Amino acid sequence: MALPPAHHLIPHLPVLHYQITRGFDFGGDNYKNAHFQLELLPYCLGAASSALETLVSEIQTLVSDNVSSRPPEGETITLPKPEYTDRLSYQVDQFLDVARRAQNAWTTYLRLGLRLQRHGAQLPKSLHDVMKGFDRGDRLQASRGDPM
Repeated sequence: MALPPAHHLIPHLPVLHYQITRGFDFGGDNYKNAHFQLELLPYCLGAASSALETLVSEIQTLVSDNVSSRPPEGETITLPKPEYTDRLSYQVDQFLDVARRAQNAWTTYLRLGLRLQRHGAQLPKSLHDVMKGFDRGDRLQASRGDPM
């Protein structure tokens, strides 16, 4: 199963990248910092796509190696070997890790695209930090001083 390249998953990402960086001095420190931060999302999307492709391949291998093409006789339970289940677990972990990284990379686009730092506001670095804030009873701010 071949998945589309990461840039096909979000076709307008280059336009958004341009809109965010066009106000920066090309080659200046702000431009370079933004450029490298914005490259994380396409990289993580590509890694997530690759991890998902590998996971599906592992599942297909597990099924083809452990499931007979003939219907089972009576009540039988087939348990895969630990080496198959371990490999599958590793692939699930890898996919979830890069998917989380891609999810967190969105905050850079939001922060730079909305120009929040100019207005004295900040976005959390990850959604995990947002959830920790909710656990503490923090509230999101629509703008400085106006609670949502």
